[in-house]
Amino acid sequence: SGAEIGYIITSSDVTEIYMEQKRIEEQRDLLDTTFSASPDIIWYKDGNGKYLAVNPRFASLLGKSPDEIRGRTVEEVIPEHLRQAFVDNDILAIKNGAPLYTEEHLTFADGHTEVVDAVRRPIFDANGALSGVLGVARDVSQRVAVESELRETQLELREAVEDANRANQSK
Repeated sequence: SGAEIGYIITSSDVTEIYMEQKRIEEQRDLLDTTFSASPDIIWYKDGNGKYLAVNPRFASLLGKSPDEIRGRTVEEVIPEHLRQAFVDNDILAIKNGAPLYTEEHLTFADGHTEVVDAVRRPIFDANGALSGVLGVARDVSQRVAVESELRETQLELREAVEDANRANQSK
């Protein structure tokens, strides 16, 4: 007759689902914090060459915010003087299917320069298709400067030894 005769009430325990979501959020927050706080330059591009994620250090290279870079390609955000090397190194890493290690000289948007050790690693899915390229670059300017000074000192010492040997032979 369509008259109400009562209610059916059901309940489900969603504690496990809630706890899993909370764990995932905590891991995401930790990853975001680590990514943002890293002193290294970090970027990730999809298989079409669009930046999916860059950390603030990468963004400082270009004088932009990470949001201004996300979703754009190298051609859209990388200055012309750096562009070709970025493209060539990505292509080489993808072609070899292995990490590519390079030493690069970068000029940042604020005008300072750094020598970086960079590694680009192609990422492939379970079917072997290219998913993207992950890149990390670390400032090694200080190490390079010290190595250069050591080489100069070694050359000076070698010349001093040769001069001393010539002087001894002249005697």
